[in-house]
Amino acid sequence: MSEKSNKKLAAVKAVSVAVDLSEKIGRRLRVDAALNGLSPQDQLRKMIGLSYKKPQRPRVTLSLREEDYGYLGERYGVKTTDTNEIKKSVINEISNILHKK
Repeated sequence: MSEKSNKKLAAVKAVSVAVDLSEKIGRRLRVDAALNGLSPQDQLRKMIGLSYKKPQRPRVTLSLREEDYGYLGERYGVKTTDTNEIKKSVINEISNILHKK
């Protein structure tokens, strides 16, 4: 069996464990993760001594619905069908807001 096949098999064997936390503890976990540049899952792994990887390029996703594109297109003065231009405008606005903080 190839190394690639072994890794796929190991990934299939992994089991998710749900961790129920109080709102206060969950918030603290997310803050600690953010301060360490980790996802909450990797922060938990770090806390209990398991291996984890720092993300190469941290990402936060934003899901946009069709009506969101309509609103944002009007707001930015862009055709509501020009989703790429709308995404660029969203990224620029978010970057500007965060750079001011």
